[in-house]
Amino acid sequence: MAERQKADDAGAECASAAALAVLLIVSALRYGMYFDVLLYRWEAAMLLAGAISFLYRCFGIAGPAMGTGKGAGAAAPLSFGYTLALWPLLLSALFVLGLAFDPASTLGTWNGALRWAGYAAFLYTLETWFAGSRSSRPFTAALQAAAAFIIWGSLAGWLGWFRFPDFVMVSGDARLTAVGARLAGYFQYANMLGAVLGALLLLQLVWLAGKRSDLPLIRRFAGLLAAPAMTALLLTESRGAWLAAAAGWAVGLAVHRGEERRGWALHSGWAVLAGASGYGLVVGAAADIWSAEGSGTGISAPALSETALLLSAAAIAWLGHELLGRMGQKTGARAGLSGWLAIAGLAVSAVYALYRVVGRSAAGRVIGHFETAAARRLFYEDGLALLRESPWIGYGGNSWRALHRAVQSRPYVGNEVHSGYLDMALNIGLPGLLVLLVFVGLIVLRVWRGERAGLAPLAVLLLHPAVDLDMSFGFYWLLLLCLAVLFGRRVKGWSSGGADAVCARGGARSGSEEAVRGTARIGEAGIRARERRAEAGRSQPAHVDRSRAAAAVRVTAALLAA
Repeated sequence: MAERQKADDAGAECASAAALAVLLIVSALRYGMYFDVLLYRWEAAMLLAGAISFLYRCFGIAGPAMGTGKGAGAAAPLSFGYTLALWPLLLSALFVLGLAFDPASTLGTWNGALRWAGYAAFLYTLETWFAGSRSSRPFTAALQAAAAFIIWGSLAGWLGWFRFPDFVMVSGDARLTAVGARLAGYFQYANMLGAVLGALLLLQLVWLAGKRSDLPLIRRFAGLLAAPAMTALLLTESRGAWLAAAAGWAVGLAVHRGEERRGWALHSGWAVLAGASGYGLVVGAAADIWSAEGSGTGISAPALSETALLLSAAAIAWLGHELLGRMGQKTGARAGLSGWLAIAGLAVSAVYALYRVVGRSAAGRVIGHFETAAARRLFYEDGLALLRESPWIGYGGNSWRALHRAVQSRPYVGNEVHSGYLDMALNIGLPGLLVLLVFVGLIVLRVWRGERAGLAPLAVLLLHPAVDLDMSFGFYWLLLLCLAVLFGRRVKGWSSGGADAVCARGGARSGSEEAVRGTARIGEAGIRARERRAEAGRSQPAHVDRSRAAAAVRVTAALLAA
């Protein structure tokens, strides 16, 4: 009966993971769920899933995260993860409250309330089905499927294998693109795609550098995505995403320890080297393929050859990651020395490749043309001026779009304030911004107490919205919440990020209890073995000795628990 229950739980978890993968892929295809009208149907689906998960919990039909058996769900108290879902619900309530203060856009305010209610339901559903499950493989596989769709789909679109509206931005303006084209992807916005690709790149490096004994296939699959993710990230020409990815990489270097830190540096250097090489192979393809003259043509011969070269480079990159993984399994002083020598060689090669391949074509985006940054400074100044007029209640949803023309210091066109945090303050005031910051801080705290390696991709998603409109995309929040749940759970077989060595009091207390139980089990096993030897030798073991030994085990366990 227990085995059947476990099989049912595993089947339900796999089905939930498949549904999650479909949701992430479809949300990317629907322009990242930027437009509210596209999100309505999926908001209803997320709210329904959250309601079902809530009923499961209330009536004891427990999901994989809540244990098995009748009443398991009802008996489980609200965990930190479940209470975390209350914060987006509070943000939704603040939007609803804003309806009483004559918002600038009633429809925009209702849209904001529905969005945040949907995010709360989505987070609650993730907690129900994945946070406490026995294995993270289905959840991780769903994320990797969505990552593969975005990464390889971006490169395939760049090479003209399919048509998608505004997938590539073609422009002769050097202020917008240095090579005549920028990869915008399914989101139709290069900066948003750059932030997502930066997070997905670091996610692959987390799998490659860590030592998860239960995810060997995920690690190998990550080797197929790391270098292509780097190539696609470079094609976006998003300077903000590049800086956010660099900051996230530094966070990853800081939280990894020992062999994991060496693996992080090795795989990072190889991914940058291989990704820059792939960029050099395909950078010139899109300007001709996606130009107005070539928009109706099929796959050209140069595109076919560049595709073959890119696939060959990806295969070589995968082999390199496999070799680095085997190198990381070696231990000892010689292995450590060879590893650091390899890191030095890869670092020099990666920097040289970036300079030779990327620097020549995208130098203008790196060292010049900061007009867009100056324009955003105007957005922020006008946005702060607007916020000072109503700091406590804001102006309701879509307030910047409705009111920015009234406070413009200079003429410009911009329906977004290009800062997710400032936009939230304009919508529901400083109290709403404070709630958002607390919510984000709790996510960081949860990952810090869980698997700290996850802070690397999380940092990209939290830093880049400070200077762009990522938070306006529904896909952004779905990806962020998935990473929060994935790395906020503690699973067996994980040794990356030092979280097992240094953890919060709760985790340390749990470790002590496990040690106590382990000591008791060892002592009891020793008693049983001695009894069996005594019976085999037909000796006369005194029951007093057995009781003394058992008492000693209990006293030892009690002392350890104290």
